[in-house]
Amino acid sequence: MPSDPKAIRSLLAQLHPYNAVASETLDDIAGSIEIVDVTTGDRIYEFGQPLAGLYVVADGQVEVFGERGETVSHLGPCNSFGERGLLIDGKAATTAEASTDGQLYLLPAPEFNRLLQVEPAFAKFFTRGRSDSQRKTELATARIEELMTRDVAGVPADTSIQHAAEVMREKDISSLAVVDGEMLTGIITVSDLT
Repeated sequence: MPSDPKAIRSLLAQLHPYNAVASETLDDIAGSIEIVDVTTGDRIYEFGQPLAGLYVVADGQVEVFGERGETVSHLGPCNSFGERGLLIDGKAATTAEASTDGQLYLLPAPEFNRLLQVEPAFAKFFTRGRSDSQRKTELATARIEELMTRDVAGVPADTSIQHAAEVMREKDISSLAVVDGEMLTGIITVSDLT
């Protein structure tokens, strides 16, 4: 299996969400990947342990077990695992074991967390299955700086409502900053338009 950044990049470029990031970002991701060679029966991590990062199966098979030892998933090449724990508190929410000899790609936890913040496709892919209660719990303890959008879309105050609605639809967003030059003068939201 590939272990150089170009070969790693080539494999990741075929997988979502990596195929949705900018080329330079994909280069950075491939450069940050750590190779983990496993043999049959190796414990990759155990429930409750701090996670080193997100794993992607490059070759081989991995079995994932729940807290009580029940089989949760059988994973093969191109599957990823470990994201649940990384998204909750950085600790494994499952136990993972190599079912066969193989090779894993490890995206270190700091890089995973950085990508969640700066890459919308990456965040959408990995947060899609979280329950409302998980999101509410995390939201209650999150700081605004962790959630806010830094690349804000804006329009001047003299923009037509129709154009503002088109911009929101095109960008798949629910609000726009209203600006006068560089100065924020207000916010228009989808609910303002209905």
